[in-house]
Amino acid sequence: RTEYIVGFKQTMSAMSSAKKKDVISEKGGKVQKQFKYVNAAAATLDAKAVKELKQDPSVAYVEEDHIAHQYAQSVPYGISQIKAPALHSQGYTGSNVKVAVIDSGIDSSHPDLNVRGGASFVPSETNPYQDGSSHGTHVAGTVAALNNSIGVLGVAPNASLYAVKVLDSTGNGQYSWIINGIEWAISNKMDVINMSLGGPSGSTALKSVVDRAVASGIVVVAAAGIEG
Repeated sequence: RTEYIVGFKQTMSAMSSAKKKDVISEKGGKVQKQFKYVNAAAATLDAKAVKELKQDPSVAYVEEDHIAHQYAQSVPYGISQIKAPALHSQGYTGSNVKVAVIDSGIDSSHPDLNVRGGASFVPSETNPYQDGSSHGTHVAGTVAALNNSIGVLGVAPNASLYAVKVLDSTGNGQYSWIINGIEWAISNKMDVINMSLGGPSGSTALKSVVDRAVASGIVVVAAAGIEG
């Protein structure tokens, strides 16, 4: 049995949550999570259930719930190379901008970061303010390290950071966890989403929720090309 994401046809958007669960359960699958903004559910399925669901007239797609992983971070040309200090002097510092760092969490005790809230969607690591891999904290510093006398200076030092934990302490996380994190960002009216992560395959469900975030007015920033 393997983790999958089962997407339902748009013509079935009015189908109740209970009915969607029944469709999957009747094939021997177990629903783990039904999404809020994506017409899909995360489920545990065996090969027989996958085959039968793909043939079900209400199902649009069945895709593996792949594991995404963090990307190594670097700022090779520095904040100054993107002219951030010049913008800071003009008053563009990220004030009143809410940034969801969808990553491995953020260490909220870090003195150079202004972490205002967050949530964890990693079942075994429920505290978004603990960062076992330090990756999310590093990313948060690049985004919005404070303009003070310590550490480094971020691109938007007055932005409000939100720790949305979707990667575990090894730097890995299921696509369904990422979808949950993006849905949280939509519901909590974030202005920007940052995702310095990637996976082995595309995902219809993940694209759907990113499209929904963009349509809601969120600027979505994602890593690309880091691994060639």
